[in-house]
Amino acid sequence: MKLNSYDVNSENKLRNPIINFGAHVTENDNPLLYAFKGLTGGYASFYSQNDFYAQQFNYSSNQLRDIWEYELNFDLNDVILKR
Repeated sequence: MKLNSYDVNSENKLRNPIINFGAHVTENDNPLLYAFKGLTGGYASFYSQNDFYAQQFNYSSNQLRDIWEYELNFDLNDVILKR
């Protein structure tokens, strides 16, 4: 999830923070075990935080994946966490 800045004119859009959710995957799992563990929740999961440019580089250059971005139109009441 990319967290865009409130400053619309910001030139540092690649520096916006992202929150990533992923799995700790062992490198020696064969493809069948990888698929089985992935579908059944066999991997431990974690959250991480990084800058958007680093995640984009990892996805597009290293893993040859696409990143899709959808802008959500929330008003201030939707964004503020209520206790």
